Amino acid sequence: MDAACISFVTGYLCQLKFQLTKRGQGILNQFQIWLYLLICSNLLRQSDDRSPIRTSCQLQSIPQIQFGHSVKIDRDVQFESSAGVSILLGDFVQLEQAVCLSSDSQKGRIILGQSVRLSQGAEIRSYQESCIEVGQFTQIGAHCRIFGAGDIKIGNNCHIGNRSILRASHLNLTELFPSAQFKESIKRGIVIEDNCWIGEGVCVLVGVTIGRGSIVGDEAVIADNIPPFSVVVGTPAKVLSGCLKDG
Repeated sequence: MDAACISFVTGYLCQLKFQLTKRGQGILNQFQIWLYLLICSNLLRQSDDRSPIRTSCQLQSIPQIQFGHSVKIDRDVQFESSAGVSILLGDFVQLEQAVCLSSDSQKGRIILGQSVRLSQGAEIRSYQESCIEVGQFTQIGAHCRIFGAGDIKIGNNCHIGNRSILRASHLNLTELFPSAQFKESIKRGIVIEDNCWIGEGVCVLVGVTIGRGSIVGDEAVIADNIPPFSVVVGTPAKVLSGCLKDG
């Protein structure tokens, strides 16, 4: 059996297993999941180590996962979620070592478009009922953290540098100080439009929209909206005079 056939069969079996569990036709404990992935990865080692799922993939609970074609999941990748959450992985998605996809709500969603790549140690965490969507051909750098109770949408052909943080909600201060009177945490989302380049160590705060084609320098803190085709640097970030031209 060639690599393409093995990849297709394994992807189909994975989807079937999750669907059966979701519908209550079988309950798989952690050992059964580990054993299943071990068998699949041993089979796939016959195809030049092109295994889409490595043996140490971890599932905390059973999410609803949809795999596209030629998805590659490296070692120590974790899926942590409530049983009802949806995780959609498009064609040619790559999850490198120790990536984590997580949701604490049954209505949470994580969507990765075609050819999205999450580098080593990157985390995407959907809180409450938020939807986090990453557009096609976008690359998320190593040890990035993308999380919050508000929706996050990252466009196509974007680059998010290593150690960057996208946070789509403020702290709920009531949890820290129960006797005080605070409003609930703000759940406004974050939007990064198509073709943006975000440098290393950038922090994007709640409610921000970064216009398409913009460049954000390393270590910038983005607290306000950025117009399309802007160059942004500094802490707090400032738009440099003049903007990049469209096309």
